[in-house]
Amino acid sequence: MSNFSAVRFPERNPTNNIDLLIKGMTEVPLVLRQMGYDGFRKGQQDVVTSIMSQRDTLCILPTGSGKSACFIVPTLALGWRTVVFSPLVALMRDQVRSLYKIGANVAQMSSTQTDGENTLAARRWMRGELQFLYVAPERLRNQWFIQALQAVPADMVVVDEAHCLSQWSDNFRPDYCNIGDFIREKQPKVVAAFTATCPKEVEEDIRRVLCLTNAVKKVYYPRRTNLKLMSDNLSEDADIVGFLKRYGKGGQSIVYCSTIKKAEEMAVYLQTVMGADNAGVYHGELTPAIKRATQDAFMDGKVKIMVATNAFGMGIDKQDIRAVVHRNIPGSLEALSQEVGRAGRDGGQSWCMTFFDNRSLDTQRFFIACQYPSRSDIEKVFGALERLRDRNGVITATYDQISKTAGIPTGMIFPVLSNLMASAVIERHKPDSKCFKIKLLGMSTDAKFIKFRDAILELGVENANGELEVDNAAMVERIGLSATTVSNYLKKWHAQQVLYYEPPFRGAQTKIIGDINRVEFERLKLKHQMAYEKLNKVVEYVNTPDEQKHAFLEEYFNIEYNELA
Repeated sequence: MSNFSAVRFPERNPTNNIDLLIKGMTEVPLVLRQMGYDGFRKGQQDVVTSIMSQRDTLCILPTGSGKSACFIVPTLALGWRTVVFSPLVALMRDQVRSLYKIGANVAQMSSTQTDGENTLAARRWMRGELQFLYVAPERLRNQWFIQALQAVPADMVVVDEAHCLSQWSDNFRPDYCNIGDFIREKQPKVVAAFTATCPKEVEEDIRRVLCLTNAVKKVYYPRRTNLKLMSDNLSEDADIVGFLKRYGKGGQSIVYCSTIKKAEEMAVYLQTVMGADNAGVYHGELTPAIKRATQDAFMDGKVKIMVATNAFGMGIDKQDIRAVVHRNIPGSLEALSQEVGRAGRDGGQSWCMTFFDNRSLDTQRFFIACQYPSRSDIEKVFGALERLRDRNGVITATYDQISKTAGIPTGMIFPVLSNLMASAVIERHKPDSKCFKIKLLGMSTDAKFIKFRDAILELGVENANGELEVDNAAMVERIGLSATTVSNYLKKWHAQQVLYYEPPFRGAQTKIIGDINRVEFERLKLKHQMAYEKLNKVVEYVNTPDEQKHAFLEEYFNIEYNELA
């Protein structure tokens, strides 16, 4: 990927296809009935018409307004095959479940599924069985996904939560930037980008990166008067219990916390006070199976209160959420508006409380310091990567190893690597093979050890440090035991100092592909400054009288009302 700020992709030139539109409109009433709709919501029809005319479209609709219907209807009406890039597993699963319920042929490729399930999804796409395939942008590096889209091109590419590709966005994801390469190569019939938050600088990034310079822009942003926006100072967690008991009746609630530790503590507290079955917890460090079960329990109404980090946010479409609580203030009004937008999707009265305390403010300041590393920290990590790379130029070091070599905290490594990736200074990918490193130190008469030793000498390739690198899969096949059993034997002999054993590297391999001068240090400094300005706006929002909060958000987002059909 080239430097982010450069002009990267050729323009696409959308033109109206009236014949296609006429064909599709005859099927729209049937599709709407299939989806359980009597008709379009305000704002949807104009977007659907644009997409079905085969015009690239940038769509800005608020959370809860039915963005997904804007690309589902054209896909079903025209018999298209659509790839949807979605940033969060929770969002993806929710939309896949909804499509499955109306009888659509849909699958996903995600980290919550096994390799076999993801491979099956790719094969189903190649067999022409799917109308929708949901993927995270990281799948652009997956061979099965690449093979599937080479075999069967997508008619439409949808980029949901498109603001995630902008370096000016709170939710910046470097892999989102690679979607532009995918669009340039595959040239689908139409590209549709959706977001609820799109300041001018974010829109410019979306258009440039996704080749959408000439895309039509559709905006509809009504005031959601059914949401009661509130704020208060937080003295103790009992304040949250009181709020939920008063306003969470008749539906479900979400309590947002800024850290995993606080989310887990809050969930335990609510389970103790309000009943063990009433509260669940969702965050990014849960296993895929637990995430899946927790989300399903909430969506099915079995859990009344979800305590979560921002990992449980974009795209969660639950109609009867009556209360959204921010236990800790979010870092920006963009994040706040996304999260309060979970409430009241059925049009019913809902309450959205943002609690404030100084510790929450300190936490967000810490996040900003970590998210936007200094030039000094970036240069230190780059130097460490240069020292850690092997003779093939590949770095297989953990965050801890990079941290020790660079002399900066481990928590700073991820944001530095993300910035280096976005600037095309490094690339990171999972290794194709899993090799362990081993060095024979002694002898044993154990027949099992001798069998292992012979296999190691046969399969091993010596590296620059005099260690033998052995492909784990080949070793498992040669020995005829499970991978776990092979590893346990090697660990035992390592403990006995008969051999030295370093397990296969499980992280992403890193390779330096460009000069550090590609990093836009001035831009990074400006983003750091803007992050503080955004945080200050959240504090202003909290201090704004409740009855003026809607107007405050509208002024911040520079919303212009245009009543689309």
